[in-house]
Amino acid sequence: MTEALRALAGPGVHLASRAVGAVSEARLHPLEREAVARAIDKRRREMAAGREAARDALVQLGLAPTAIPVGPGGAPRWPAGVVGSITHTEAWALAAVARAEDARGLGIDAEPDAPLEAELWESITTAAELTRLRAAADAPRLARRLFCVKEAAYKCQFPLSGQLLEFTDLEVAIDPVGRFAARYARPAPPFVIGDTIAGRVGMVDGRWVAIARL
Repeated sequence: MTEALRALAGPGVHLASRAVGAVSEARLHPLEREAVARAIDKRRREMAAGREAARDALVQLGLAPTAIPVGPGGAPRWPAGVVGSITHTEAWALAAVARAEDARGLGIDAEPDAPLEAELWESITTAAELTRLRAAADAPRLARRLFCVKEAAYKCQFPLSGQLLEFTDLEVAIDPVGRFAARYARPAPPFVIGDTIAGRVGMVDGRWVAIARL
């Protein structure tokens, strides 16, 4: 799994994973615990695994493990000079970090390798994406991959724009080896129409994983 993730991440990005439920909630820093004080057990377990994975990734970066509170819009608040992102599935938490000098933004998302229901396609696609998707031989599976890419791209740009974009605000093109470019279809300062977020998407341990960076 490590080599597959490194191939998606590229240089300067450090990753770590933890199994959800394998990390005690007691490992949460008080600032982190406050954010999930009223959450259901599942959310607290995800938070504990995700924050522990993030601390592991910070250590790989050469930094001390530290609290990672919840910031605006629910995004993690990273130490000064660090960009990063966290994602969860039911069983797995994954964190990616980089130094701000190596990346302006970083986003990661993981999704199950399961078909995405056709009734949801129009809500996550632009008109051009929907046309390409309907023509694909494995459309339900590729729709899930597209959803994963857009989630990673949104996480990547949010700390810079502060905007919760609609799925149709970015139009994605993915090449045969999983490299993608997510192009802005509307302005979201500091981004303008035509600006792109690049990254890679692939299958890791039976899940789609997308990593976007600026």
